[in-house]
Amino acid sequence: MSAYEDLRGQGVAAFVRETGRATYWSALAEQRAKYLGPDGRARPELVEAVACAACDGRDARFVFEKDGFTYVRCTECGTVYISPQLRARPLDEYWAESNVAARWLDILLTPAQLEFDRRKYAEVLDRVERERGGPGRVLDIGSSLGVFLELARRRGWEVAGVEPGARARERAQSQFGLALHASLEELETSVFDLVTFWEVVEHTKSPPELLTAARGLLAPDGTLVTLVGGNVHALANRVMRAASAAFDFSRLWYFSPSSYARLLERSSLEQAGYTSILAELDTTMNYLRYDDPYDASFAEPVLPADVLAQLETAILGSDLGYKFVSFARPR
Repeated sequence: MSAYEDLRGQGVAAFVRETGRATYWSALAEQRAKYLGPDGRARPELVEAVACAACDGRDARFVFEKDGFTYVRCTECGTVYISPQLRARPLDEYWAESNVAARWLDILLTPAQLEFDRRKYAEVLDRVERERGGPGRVLDIGSSLGVFLELARRRGWEVAGVEPGARARERAQSQFGLALHASLEELETSVFDLVTFWEVVEHTKSPPELLTAARGLLAPDGTLVTLVGGNVHALANRVMRAASAAFDFSRLWYFSPSSYARLLERSSLEQAGYTSILAELDTTMNYLRYDDPYDASFAEPVLPADVLAQLETAILGSDLGYKFVSFARPR
């Protein structure tokens, strides 16, 4: 049994503990407190009201409040997003300078996390290589440590990556020998067969602007791959709502596959398909036991094992997965 499967088999609490997520969440809470005022809400001078990134809609309905931030849902396309949300400056400082962002790099190098990530990367590369007939040139935007690029390089791809965080770039160089760029402006190659985002777009202030830049770097027959976290259609997120770890002040936008398709259209891209990943039934069942989704004290079954198996199949075969991978082409 693999390290990832072994930990998930022990329950989500074991995975959280062994990958260091509990420590990360504690540091995240400390960082978040810096953005809140005496009333426990986001400080007005640090936030701004925004329109929906997917459709530019201005009409939204209140969903819930969590940790001092307000989550709303677009009445036009169904995207959930934070509004008011942190302005660009405090958000950029968070990603570039905070200890929380640095702690996430440690999580990415734990054995179970590495195995999970490399597995999903391999599945995506299998599909892209099958469709295009082999490797080509790939650009990863928001590369972090470069785990994806290291795998792609081993499979024969010519790789390039962009990572604004200096600490992440340094560790990518020392860990994998990858020389990442600090910005798109530093790129030496202007056309790529594959451009990827791995849980990046939903954390950025202006997704349409970022995707338009990516569109300009794609070959006419190229593919844009996006792993989108915080799927608003996910069964786990619909059930747990604010109790889901997906809802976090640094993740500004919560798309569904259909609303993400609308976002892509704003940047002259067309979604060619998507796949759901992670049923996230263990945390959901913990929640339905009136328990902490990520550190359960109870173990009584909520649903029979055969029903859970059928439910997992249904989730992964639809748009109900905790995350989804979008495949898009230039229009």
